[in-house]
Amino acid sequence: MSDLAERLYPFARRARIVVVGRPVLFRQRRHLQFLLITEDLSATSQREVRRDYPDVPIVQHYTSVQLEQFFALRNTKVIGFRKSSLAMSILRELKPFRLPPANAPETPEAPEPGEPQEEG
Repeated sequence: MSDLAERLYPFARRARIVVVGRPVLFRQRRHLQFLLITEDLSATSQREVRRDYPDVPIVQHYTSVQLEQFFALRNTKVIGFRKSSLAMSILRELKPFRLPPANAPETPEAPEPGEPQEEG
């Protein structure tokens, strides 16, 4: 599923579109295509990231160990990708792991087919 994305990571490193470090990410937030956060990121940090980057798509996938293997970045749990066609291709491949926007309204659950609908 994300095999193509994993094959594109070395090109992203060479193209220098990978942004690391929270202060740098915050300064570059208007130039980011998306953020990649790890699955082992704490809930508090995840809320902070979602609050600080409301207009940036966020993808949650991999662990920090896997990011170290792909990008040679130790103890990194949040990385950004600058806007580019390469970043768009990576985001397209990681679409199944994209988080809903933090300010998205919750959709009411539709009744199961065959269940009586409540009238009110």
